[in-house]
Amino acid sequence: EPIAFSKILIATSVLAGKLPDAQVICDDKVYGRAAYELWKRTWENRYGNGANTLILTYQNLFTFGWAAWRCYPRRVQTKRNGVPKIIFDDIYREPLDPRRTWLGIANNNADFFSQQEVYYEKDMTKEDFFLMYPQAVSQKRKLEYCVSEEAKDENNEKAKTSVTIGYYENVIHNRFIVACGNLVIYDGELPNDDNHGSVIVARCFNKDMNDPYGVGLYEMMRGNTALYTYLNSLNAQQVEAEIFPLLFGAQVQNG
Repeated sequence: EPIAFSKILIATSVLAGKLPDAQVICDDKVYGRAAYELWKRTWENRYGNGANTLILTYQNLFTFGWAAWRCYPRRVQTKRNGVPKIIFDDIYREPLDPRRTWLGIANNNADFFSQQEVYYEKDMTKEDFFLMYPQAVSQKRKLEYCVSEEAKDENNEKAKTSVTIGYYENVIHNRFIVACGNLVIYDGELPNDDNHGSVIVARCFNKDMNDPYGVGLYEMMRGNTALYTYLNSLNAQQVEAEIFPLLFGAQVQNG
């Protein structure tokens, strides 16, 4: 399968190099044009991490059968001569690790409103963590078990230098929780006026109506001689044409 695998990777890289486009439909054409330009700029800004999010999302889709990423406002700043200097202050996109992201137990592929619950984890160095959350300095005992087993499996060295922060989002209940081990950093409403979550989920193929996690193209190819032979007979451009509908077809609603 290495030849077919490499063809899919090449096609995925080509697709990721093409930034997505959209159409804004509204009554006010001036507002619609402005909204479109603002949206397009967030993808074209290299600091917004859009291209990197695309390629990692595509790879996760075909490998794991599903992918998740965040879209949220982010500010990055440093200090120069003691004066804060803003490096980035805009919309940021960030792919999530499928092995450390869990969708709600009530998730049903046929019900959109049942898909609004998610929990995910991110690692942060202890130095940055204490700078961002100074209240945790006096509660270090609660952080002793903050590195999850998934983080240790990923990189055991992080257990000595990093902490794991868990994020829980539930749009229907309007609840947002940030915790590190036994230390609850925030437990309240979602941090925006419109009650929107920050996580977007996409699937390659649905395996079961009640299973929120899909089936990837690589798993579909395993043991499927006809599909493997067909992909091997195509060149990279033809593979790209075959993959495109899986990502952006109207039936998958990933666009």
